[in-house]
Amino acid sequence: MDGIWDYTVETWSEDQAVTYYRQIHAAIQSLNSLPDYLVIQYDIIKPGLLGHKVGHHILFYKKHDDGSIWVDRILHERMDYQRHL
Repeated sequence: MDGIWDYTVETWSEDQAVTYYRQIHAAIQSLNSLPDYLVIQYDIIKPGLLGHKVGHHILFYKKHDDGSIWVDRILHERMDYQRHL
């Protein structure tokens, strides 16, 4: 998140960074309630790995049996997922 914040401030503005940060944070908070069509399965990379696109980033996460969520990484959509996960 720090890297996303820094890049957004440098490239766009602090106001845009605040907006994007809040958008990502809200998406993380709602991962348990996403409909299936908004969730991408990345089992080919790691078993149980899920993804949800937010802006130009993808939240990579896993759902646990107890209902908890573990966000593994947040990567830009152009990054090589297999290399960074």
